Formats: sequence, structure tokens, C-alpha cells
Amino acid sequence: MLNRMLIAGLALILAFCIGIYFYAEWQKARFDASLPEPPPATEHPAEDTPREKQLRGTDALQAGYNPGYPPRAQAPLPLTAEEDKLLDEFYEYAESIQMSDDAYYEGLLNLLTEGMSTEEAVRYLEARAFYSPALIKRIDDARALQYVLTIFTGATGEDARAIAIPIAERALAAAPGNLEAGFYLAQTKLGATAAHRAAAAEVYHSLLSFHPDSPVVLEKLGAVLWEDKPVEAIRYLKQANRLDPAYGDFLLGHAHQRVGDYDTALFHLRRFTELPTAHPEVQRSAWAQIGRIEDGHPTILPIALDSGTAAPEAAHGAQDDASVQPQHNPSAAAQRVDFDDENR
Repeated sequence: MLNRMLIAGLALILAFCIGIYFYAEWQKARFDASLPEPPPATEHPAEDTPREKQLRGTDALQAGYNPGYPPRAQAPLPLTAEEDKLLDEFYEYAESIQMSDDAYYEGLLNLLTEGMSTEEAVRYLEARAFYSPALIKRIDDARALQYVLTIFTGATGEDARAIAIPIAERALAAAPGNLEAGFYLAQTKLGATAAHRAAAAEVYHSLLSFHPDSPVVLEKLGAVLWEDKPVEAIRYLKQANRLDPAYGDFLLGHAHQRVGDYDTALFHLRRFTELPTAHPEVQRSAWAQIGRIEDGHPTILPIALDSGTAAPEAAHGAQDDASVQPQHNPSAAAQRVDFDDENR
């Protein structure tokens, strides 16, 4: 009798354990089923296998911004899985009938922006950093330039420049005071030589005739002149500083070093460091220049003003062991007072 009760008790315990196991497995299966399905894995082509779709030029060109343009507030929005599928299907169809590029790009645009107004379509593609040559044909050059500069990486790459420069040139021809077009074209002309800086200065001079009281234009003009024509740069930078004290001081520190007036350079650099809006990196650069001037080893050396060219020993940014002593002006304090009065 005792053996039977023991066997029955063990059987009950075993049955209870098996029941708990299967109940746990059932609950786990329910939980797994409630989870969202992961997106299907994307097969990446081998590196040595070209993608026909890329050769057709239908992929979105991703963007950020280069210095001189404000950064994106957020990363570009991706296309949805449904949109990607539609574009892939349309691509296969276009290839099968050998559709022309113009018709292909127009079809892509219609697929993505069906039912939208032109401006809504522009904003939609801007948010997704998607380049559409068909869209550019529907909008004026001024808006097209904004679109291109938004979606491309500052339009500094060769492909982007090939698109953006003609648009900017047309926009500037239509409206010679267009700041966005002028700033972009001037930026594309910049380089390491005086000729590059002169070409950029020509654009800024043209803009200045339409915006004579713009501290931004005046400062940009001074920025490309201070190294080769510091006296002219000082004139424009002082005007910018009079219009808005937030402009001009940092570059006036450069230009005054270029003419050998280190006292006035110190005055402007120190005043720049006191600006609450000064960028921390630029502020550190100003402090570094102040320290080198005070130590007798200025970062920027004078230009030979009589010939208009830099003297061999006055190369910009020279880092040799020779000390270049700042030229202290006995009347520098008086000059600073005059300058301060002039700016207030």
C-alpha cells in the first residue's frame, strides 16, 4: 500500500513538472509571436560588382553641409520600404523598355510626389536628401540652388559642383544681388593662391554694390583681401564692425598684423575674445595669436607694402626660429581710442 502511494506521488510530481515545462514553452511562443518582424536582410553586392542602378543615377545623393552653410537640423529621412519597392520595380520596368533618362527621372519624381504641389515636392525630397533632375526643371534657379545646396554635401564634390555652379550662375545673372548664389560662387573660386582669392573678391565686390550696408558681405570681402591687400581689407572690415560689433574684429587682427601694426592687432583680437557670440575654436585661435604676438613671434608676418607683394621673410604663417619683434606704435593707445570712438 505504501509503495503504491509513493509511486502515485512521484507520478503526480512528474506530471506537474512536465505541465510547468509545456506551459512555459507555450508562454514563450506567445511572447515571440507578439514581437515585430525584423526587416528583411539586404543583400549587398560584391565590391567588384557594379550596380546598374547607380550607373543610371537614380540613387539619392546624401548630404550634409560644408563650412559656410548651416548644418542640417536632423539627419535625412529614409525612404519607406514601400517607396523603395516602388522605385526598384519602376527601375526594372524602365530598363526593360529602355526608357530615356528624362522620362525615367520624371517617372521617379511622379512616383514619390504624387498629389503634392511643386513646393511640397521640393520640401519632401529635401528632407530625404534625394536628388531629382526632373524637379530642378520645374522650379526657378533661386529655389533650385537652395534645393541643391540642401541635399548635397555643400555641393563641394565634383558631381555636385557640376550641377550647382551653372544653377548659381544663372540665379546670379537673373538677380545680381542674390546672396546665396554669390556666396556659393565665391566659395567655389577660393583656393591657395592670390589669384583664387582675387576671383572670390570680385564676386563679393559685385554683391557689395547691391548690399553696401551688409556686415556679412563686408566681412567676407575682408576675409579674402587681408592676406594680399590688407589696407583695403581693413577699410571693409572696419565698416563691417561699425555696422555690427559682432563682425570684423578677428579678421582686423589678421589684417593689422599683415601691415605690421601689432598693437592694433592685439586690440582687435582681445576685443574679439570678449564677444559672447565668438565660436570657441576661433576664440582659441585668437588667444593663440595674442600669445605669439606678446612673445615676439607673431603667427602672421608683414607684407611689403611698397611693392604690394609679401617679402620673402614675411611669409604668412612662418614658423622659423627667427623672432619677429612686434612694431609697437607710440601712438597706438590714441589710435585705439580714435577707433573706438569711430565705432560707437
